[in-house]
Amino acid sequence: MVTPAQTQTLTLDQFVEHYGEQGPFEYIDGEMIPVAPQVSGSGYTGGKFYRVLSTHVETQQVGIVFIETPFVLTLDKSRWVTGSRVPDVMYYSAERFRQFQAEYPDWESIPVVGAPDFVAEVVSPTDGFSDVSQKVAHYLADGVNMVWLLDWQQKAIQVHLPETNHITTFNINDHIRADPVIPGFEIQLLQLFAPPL
Repeated sequence: MVTPAQTQTLTLDQFVEHYGEQGPFEYIDGEMIPVAPQVSGSGYTGGKFYRVLSTHVETQQVGIVFIETPFVLTLDKSRWVTGSRVPDVMYYSAERFRQFQAEYPDWESIPVVGAPDFVAEVVSPTDGFSDVSQKVAHYLADGVNMVWLLDWQQKAIQVHLPETNHITTFNINDHIRADPVIPGFEIQLLQLFAPPL
């Protein structure tokens, strides 16, 4: 029988201090893993997706969207961090974000506590298949309700849901919706993956 390793933790204050000193990192299984910078193609795609999603979310007042911002997982609603991720884009419903604000009066000076409802990751040329698959598995295990992988080179989006192992792939001529996780949000892939300028 294999005994699982004990999870190491940081306090929320230690996490914020390390993040400020060392730059962006994810905290997985007690290990700080630096976040690689985006290349221009993936950075442009992530930024464009953020703008489209953020415009919809703000107009419809259904939640809040972040770009390249950490969220942390905690022990029993305490200030001990057991893990963190830095999604390219993440969304929280208005109700869930209000709960976070109420529970953490200092919310503006700490990472968001708890997994988002939705995550979008832009696949970079340096991302290995197993790394991306593992990242999706972590998000779903953390409690994310929907994960989109945006592949700007293939001009495709893969949709991952927690209740199924089935992956749905949408291509350049497809139209995609995020209901019910993000009410009313839809996008044409042709619009998203159109070249700049």
